[in-house]
Amino acid sequence: MVWHESRIFIKPIPEYLLDYNYWEKELCADEDLHKCACGILLSYSWLIERKSDFRIAKETGILPEEIDWATWITFMNEFLSQINPYTLHQVNKRYQYGELRLSRLDSLCRFTPSVFSVRNLVSGFMSRSTWYSAFFERNFTWLLAVLVYVTVLLSAMQVGLATGKLQENEQFQRVSYGVAVGSMVAFATIVVVILSVWIGLFCYHVHSTIRYSKYVRTEREKMCN
Repeated sequence: MVWHESRIFIKPIPEYLLDYNYWEKELCADEDLHKCACGILLSYSWLIERKSDFRIAKETGILPEEIDWATWITFMNEFLSQINPYTLHQVNKRYQYGELRLSRLDSLCRFTPSVFSVRNLVSGFMSRSTWYSAFFERNFTWLLAVLVYVTVLLSAMQVGLATGKLQENEQFQRVSYGVAVGSMVAFATIVVVILSVWIGLFCYHVHSTIRYSKYVRTEREKMCN
């Protein structure tokens, strides 16, 4: 389960987890696999606790059509009787944590060395809107807050320099000079970085589109031949 702002993404329950024979043949023989399967199923047991939850799960396709409320309750009671609700030692630690935040998964997918790639760096864990305005809004909104604080600071220094007492204070003048020059350099650097990111994204998307177009054309030619 992955959540982002006011939404949560829930996959339909794998139907093989509702099959006792599958547990015996495929899952029980491997301890790690068994713990992961228990964790997944435990997540759905917490998610669907009441009849109203069950109705929503059926309407949204989380549960298969053929299962009814009585069957679900019987199956879950049998499953939960095998799980220690206090230690959860039969459950993989990942599922003891709960749902994961999409923004953190994006960061892990982008910067973890073992899965690092240009595609993961751009798209993250789950590709969202490819509009440049949406991308810059997600990643550079914090610059507006910085700009507001710097503007207030420069305005306060300007007022201070207009007073007779601070006009004669050389230390304050040096600090004001440093902050003003630093702000201009920082602003110019930010503009260059944003333009560089925009150009890089544009080139990446053009290259990806051309490569995908060639791949589709090649596959169609193979099918025709």
